[in-house]
Amino acid sequence: MALRVVQWATGNVGSVAVRNIVEHPELELVGVHAHSEHKVGKDAAELAGLDTPTGVIATNDVDALIALKPDCIHYSPIVRDLDLICRFLEAGINVVGTARFITGAYIGEDSTNRLEQACKAGNSSIYGTGLNPGTTNAVAILAAGMCDRIYSIDISEGVDVTRYASKDTWESLGWGQPLGSVHHDTSAQEFETTEIREAMEMTAEALGIEIDEVRFETEFAIANEDIELSFMSIPKGTVAGQRSTYHGMRNGRSVVRQHIAYSMGTNITPSFHLGGYLMEVEGEPSVQATLSFPKPKVDGVCRPKHSMDRGMVVVASAGVNAIPLVCAAPAGIRKVYELPLITARGLAVD
Repeated sequence: MALRVVQWATGNVGSVAVRNIVEHPELELVGVHAHSEHKVGKDAAELAGLDTPTGVIATNDVDALIALKPDCIHYSPIVRDLDLICRFLEAGINVVGTARFITGAYIGEDSTNRLEQACKAGNSSIYGTGLNPGTTNAVAILAAGMCDRIYSIDISEGVDVTRYASKDTWESLGWGQPLGSVHHDTSAQEFETTEIREAMEMTAEALGIEIDEVRFETEFAIANEDIELSFMSIPKGTVAGQRSTYHGMRNGRSVVRQHIAYSMGTNITPSFHLGGYLMEVEGEPSVQATLSFPKPKVDGVCRPKHSMDRGMVVVASAGVNAIPLVCAAPAGIRKVYELPLITARGLAVD
């Protein structure tokens, strides 16, 4: 019997997730939550770009969606709502999401205790994932299994985000503002990137590496010209990119590192290396794994129009494909290395 799933939010990731859920042989889409009033009342197919209506109509009625008693909510808004998540979990609804949540370690001890208690009350689980952080950490952990010694692990993401139309995300990081804005303060940047730290520490934990200090560094890039995008404007001379790194230190040495480098195009100073996704285990032997997302070689089968669109598919799929495993997992906050290997079972095309 298919697992009943509600999709929460229908933005860049959520709209793709709707399609993924509809097409997944082990899942059934039973509800869709839409934050925007103009999406309420529309068939999920229209929001996901599907040709065939699903009969599932988007709503903003939280109580009605909880009353559906789904097995899982795939949760992908920009900003998570802890009170709402706890309601889901207490109602016995598992939560799989991409809303800046990996382990919850840095949302505060009181908050993580609330989540654990909610999971216990509802015999439910919550699992956070994505591309980076998320899938990249899973790949790094898997790659380390080919070594008989590990000296360090490096997880890097370098991406041109011009096509990632999430104004709220970039404004929260202080993009489009002169360098020196309150958003550029180190503590503010750490607050906005806690999921990166969570992922770095989770990777260390999975491999039994005891971190005794965490160091954070960030560098901003400035636009060399006015950047006009469909979703925001970035004036010349303001922040249009950044590179941030969390270092997991042990005995004064950086042992586990998690980087992000994002930019709005390449006409910025300094110009960051945008090499995609690289997981490197320095060990015996050393192992390097690179993730890239080219179009399929088969003509006419690639639905995403751009590389960033393909990235959204990866993010959504990381969550959707994990739903059966999370629903079967013990109650509590679950981590990627605690689950069986997440695969695309049943998704091969004839």
